Amino acid sequence: MDTGLGETMGGAHGPDEIVARLYLGLDPVQEHNHVEGTMIAEDHFVVTEHAEEWVFHTGERVVHPFTSVMELTDDGLIQRWWDYSNLPNLTDNAPQWWLEHIAAGWRG
Repeated sequence: MDTGLGETMGGAHGPDEIVARLYLGLDPVQEHNHVEGTMIAEDHFVVTEHAEEWVFHTGERVVHPFTSVMELTDDGLIQRWWDYSNLPNLTDNAPQWWLEHIAAGWRG
C-alpha cells in the first residue's frame, strides 16, 4: 500500500488488484529503472531505501525515492508490503497526460 494515498486509493489486495494497479501507472512509462539503496532485514521484516527513475516518451524523467517495508511469512513470501514516498515529487514532475490517465483509477 502507498501510505500517502491511504487504503482506498493506495491499497491493493491479492494478485489481480496488485497487477491492475501497477499496470495503470507503469504501463504507459517508456522506461522504468530501479536505483538500489540500503536494505535492512531483521526477523520477518525487510526495509529498503531505493528509488525508481521513470522515463516518459514525452521526455520527462522523474526520480522517485521510496522506503518500502515488507513483512514475510515463515515460508519467505511477502504477506504485507507498504511503500512510503513523497507523492508530490511524482505528481509535480510527471507529465499532465499521465496524471489524467491515472485519475480514472485502477478499480474502474
